[in-house]
Amino acid sequence: MRTKLSIICLNCFGSPLSFNWRVRLKLLADQLNTLNPDIICLQEIFTRGQREILLGILAKSYNRYSSEVVNMSRGGLITFVKKDIKLDEYHFKKYKNQGSIFTLAITDRMAGKGIQNLNLSFSDKALTIVNTHLLCLYGGNKTDINDHKKQTQQLISYLIEYKSNLVLCGDINIFPTDSILSEIKTTLNVRENLPSNSITVSPDNLNRGTILNHFGDGKPYRTDYTLVSKLLGIVKQEIILNDPVKYNGKDYNLSDHYGVYTEIEFQK
Repeated sequence: MRTKLSIICLNCFGSPLSFNWRVRLKLLADQLNTLNPDIICLQEIFTRGQREILLGILAKSYNRYSSEVVNMSRGGLITFVKKDIKLDEYHFKKYKNQGSIFTLAITDRMAGKGIQNLNLSFSDKALTIVNTHLLCLYGGNKTDINDHKKQTQQLISYLIEYKSNLVLCGDINIFPTDSILSEIKTTLNVRENLPSNSITVSPDNLNRGTILNHFGDGKPYRTDYTLVSKLLGIVKQEIILNDPVKYNGKDYNLSDHYGVYTEIEFQK
């Protein structure tokens, strides 16, 4: 009977600002297939073409869960789950507040950001996996900051009933020292094992152009998390997919973010 599960969380940079996404996603799918985690939570996978690149490599071992509208993945969210893990229930919930139409947050509005909730079971264990991507705070606009807070409150309210066996994954777009993250951890009774100075976004990343580094102040930081219910054990947690991959003589970072790998264990 399996008592451990491995999870990878990654923002895949499926943005129109990326011109090399076809190569990157193929390389990423190869890496994910090699790493062979039980669950893969991805953000910024928007289009049918992006999904199909991943499915071409991952479909043999994984079931894919996403919600589509006119071939677009709602919220840019897609989750892959090993085929021996049963899906009991699936939901997608859109955030009520989507940010300003007068800032770069308009791209977030177009994505229709939200919450992907998968209630899973395997052996005699039950687990809730949540994949989400909150509003990016481009330039610190007050409207966006307020809408981000409202998204956070909606997320917390939605997940209260699932907190006993919860794993919350995603690009939450807040820093590890932010009081909002403390509120999420306290209210949902979740934790992580990564230090506060760990990095998932670096100006040295080959995909971080002038515009992206401008809004990141040119400094390394982290906005990506896998938060685990305190009733579950964290066996291992680390930053992965942070090294360039060489393809046809050229180096590629697989995204403009790095991934979070987490191995959890059900407590006896």
